[in-house]
Amino acid sequence: MKQENKYPSPEEGEGTRRVGEGEKKANSLLCPLIRALPTFSLRGRRHSGFTLIELLVVVLIIGILAAIALPQYEKTVEKSKSAQAYTLLKSIYDSAVVYYMNNGSWPANLDDLEVQVPWTGNTKWASEGENARSNEDWSCQLFRQGNNDRVAGVMLGRISGKYAGAGLVKWFRYTGDEFASIMPQQEIVCAERVSSGITLSDKLPAGTYCQGILNGQWLLTGSSRYYKLP
Repeated sequence: MKQENKYPSPEEGEGTRRVGEGEKKANSLLCPLIRALPTFSLRGRRHSGFTLIELLVVVLIIGILAAIALPQYEKTVEKSKSAQAYTLLKSIYDSAVVYYMNNGSWPANLDDLEVQVPWTGNTKWASEGENARSNEDWSCQLFRQGNNDRVAGVMLGRISGKYAGAGLVKWFRYTGDEFASIMPQQEIVCAERVSSGITLSDKLPAGTYCQGILNGQWLLTGSSRYYKLP
């Protein structure tokens, strides 16, 4: 019977030695990494959390960011709404010019125009305006005054919300009074009503909408404060 050799050959012994050294080298590299990993304890996590000071700091930071971001967001939304109103007002004006060329007078009724105002309400923004069409936010009115329509135009004003009483006006014609030399002719101007009709809240400083939102420059004050737009 062949007896098993209990002692490895020199070649086998050398191989075993090299394997052992390789494992030792790998362990020497991994151990620092393992030691660097955080250890977690369920008992420790149960009692960990934010301190009151940390929570107050987070709340304070959120409040500061909200105070900065919300006014800018509101301004952006209002600018978007005014841009839509500006486009509608310009379309009405262009249609009114066509009407004037065909009839020799400015229109007194929105139904006489080619452009359609798809609103069904009749709330007036300005008491002196005519033929109002309104939705929940805006009122559109034609305006004519004096012999031969010495003052004529179209108005689009806010009738609800924080800026109710503010709006846009485009004059077809403006002559015959002390404001005629100041009021821009055939340009869209911003207006904040101070009397007759829906007026801007007294709690809001003058220029809150026309200057603060639309960057207008004050022109004059009558039944409305008028601002030239950039």
